[in-house]
Amino acid sequence: MCTMAINNQYNGIEITFEGKPTEATRTALKQAGFRWHGQKRLWYAKNTAERLVLAQKLSGQKNDAGTAPTPAATVKIVSKYGLKEGDILYDTWGYEQTNVEFYQVKKILSACKVELVKIAYTVDEYDSSMSGTCVPDPDHPIGEPIQKMVTQNGYEKRYGGWHIKIDECVSLTAWDGHSVGWSSWY
Repeated sequence: MCTMAINNQYNGIEITFEGKPTEATRTALKQAGFRWHGQKRLWYAKNTAERLVLAQKLSGQKNDAGTAPTPAATVKIVSKYGLKEGDILYDTWGYEQTNVEFYQVKKILSACKVELVKIAYTVDEYDSSMSGTCVPDPDHPIGEPIQKMVTQNGYEKRYGGWHIKIDECVSLTAWDGHSVGWSSWY
């Protein structure tokens, strides 16, 4: 099984397989001009009508008439990691206090790249004057959208995880829908 994504930033096609594709599939990809990207773990090439047809055939994408569509605009971009527009991501960090940051996925840009916007949170319970729990508030974005890569470290590759590194403190993962604890020293 594989997924296909259109990378609009580079006018490219990206194909991600669950396992190693067969020799015949690899040969077909190479003959069509696809190249292997070892770091991102996907096959990529510039978007042409012929390559799009091959990618759609491999991924099983068809239009309502049962044939592969040719315009790139009809192809839905799919995240390699299962992310969807509207998903909420978060991280907690800090030393003397626990800071919480929430982000929402605005767009899937390619198999490994997303557009995010930081969102506010609402305190849903105070444990004391210096701690409590909170939940994201997607109706209140903070700042402008940013584009980030979804990546995996060795442990995540082995056990199926992923993360999005915002900066040296914040590394986002999927929010599970439960309240998140925070604390403050002042």
